[in-house]
Amino acid sequence: MSNFSKVKGYLNELNYSIIEENETEGLLMIDNEDEGIKNMVLVVDDPILIMEQLIFKVKQDDMSMYKQLLQKNQDILH
Repeated sequence: MSNFSKVKGYLNELNYSIIEENETEGLLMIDNEDEGIKNMVLVVDDPILIMEQLIFKVKQDDMSMYKQLLQKNQDILH
């Protein structure tokens, strides 16, 4: 079983909606609004799983905000 199939299987078990997929590119787009996930992009690039999620749009450049985001990034489990 490919890693793409494994990830897809996990998502189905967890009741995430797969709204787009491209196995050739290793790409999945998922939703689970109850969990706060909308249009999350997953890229399965063996042995790495890349997860991208828009959190918010930046209305204007603000160096203090960017600094705070970088500091918070330090605390996030990757």
